[in-house]
Amino acid sequence: MKAALIYARAESRKLIPDQIDRLQAFASKNGYTIIGTHADVARGRSAFTELLVRAVHSGEEVTVLVTNPSRIMRDAEMLALMMFILERSGVQLRFLGLPEAA
Repeated sequence: MKAALIYARAESRKLIPDQIDRLQAFASKNGYTIIGTHADVARGRSAFTELLVRAVHSGEEVTVLVTNPSRIMRDAEMLALMMFILERSGVQLRFLGLPEAA
C-alpha cells in the first residue's frame, strides 16, 4: 500500500474542493491509498502543520500529495530544505504535474 495524505490550500474556501478532487483522482490513478485530507484557507497553515505531524509520526512511509509547490511555500530554498528533512523521516512530497525525483 502506498499511503498518501492530501493537502490543499487556496485563498478562498470555494477553491478547495477542486484541488481535493484533482488530488484524489491523481491518487487513485497512481495507486495511492488516501489516509487523510487536510486543507488551509488563505495564509493559514495550521492544517499543514497537523498533516506534517501526522505524517512524521505515522511510523510508515507516507507521500503528501499537493497540486503545486506554491500551496506549501513560495521560497524554493526553504521548500527544498523542508523536503530534505521530511524525506529523512520517510515522508515524500509529490506535486501534480511534476515528475517524481529519482
